[in-house]
Amino acid sequence: SANYSNAIAPFCKMEGEMTVDGDELYQQRGARKAYLCAMPGQSYIQSDKLYFNPVNLAPGEEAVFVHFIITCHTKAEKDAIYQQIVDTGAEDLLETTWDDWSNFHEGLAFIETPDEKVNDLLSDMMDTLRVSTAYRGGICAMSSYTCYNIRDDIDPIYLSCRLGNYEM
Repeated sequence: SANYSNAIAPFCKMEGEMTVDGDELYQQRGARKAYLCAMPGQSYIQSDKLYFNPVNLAPGEEAVFVHFIITCHTKAEKDAIYQQIVDTGAEDLLETTWDDWSNFHEGLAFIETPDEKVNDLLSDMMDTLRVSTAYRGGICAMSSYTCYNIRDDIDPIYLSCRLGNYEM
């Protein structure tokens, strides 16, 4: 068995400086911060790198490290969200997310073409539209994050309705 401790340079797709504040690493754009977080005991931050805690692995074994990004405006908000994630458990949240997306896709009609890339595009358009939808149902422009403009949503919206998805 070997003892592994790998450092990675974290990356969040946001404009702004990467900041290390004690054991926290975040990027900031305006008042909004994106914190890189991990489940307790899995990793630590030193300088501007995230290190995984050493794990002894036998041949054929694997280790899973759960990391996530919390976007918010204040450290207090981040701490509250982080505690909810830790209390609930990352595995339960991942399973709930998987189930939610599976139910979303199972509720849609699908157009199948001979080209897998086109099939992926059609499915991904529904995903993009869904993550661009506010909890009250409005379609949100995401141009500040993805160079995506609200006018680009119109065709996916029409397609979504034609596939039977009238509510996001």
